Amino acid sequence: MSVGLYLDTSALVKLWLYEPTSEEVHRSFEDASQVVSCVIARLEARATLARVVRERRLALAHLPLVESKVTHDLDLMTFIGVDETVITRAGALAWRHQLKSLDALHLATASLLPYTFPELRWLFMTFDLKLSRAAAHEGLTVWPNDLAQP
Repeated sequence: MSVGLYLDTSALVKLWLYEPTSEEVHRSFEDASQVVSCVIARLEARATLARVVRERRLALAHLPLVESKVTHDLDLMTFIGVDETVITRAGALAWRHQLKSLDALHLATASLLPYTFPELRWLFMTFDLKLSRAAAHEGLTVWPNDLAQP
């Protein structure tokens, strides 16, 4: 069975900013049959990049190269919009797992994918401890899976 990959923003930015687990994220991105995120990730990714520039963790001279890579990768992805179903599910998940609103939107979107694309085996990639544990509790396959363990 082919693998579908859901990236929350904590995983997505590792495609553009080198961190210790960036290689694994790149490999998963390249190997997946389909890569998906919630449409909010487009905003979150740009805001994260702006913050990294503000914090001087990314030199302005490198920004055009990073922006080009961001545009390329985002064009390869599928983004799921936020509709009433996602909002309702996110509200329940936020309450059940005490999640921040954007994390709840990511989890709600990802949790609907097995029903939307049942032909794929879905992997939820996040580097947020609380979100990872909530996703595992909701029955999603999470990577890195060591975060999902209580």
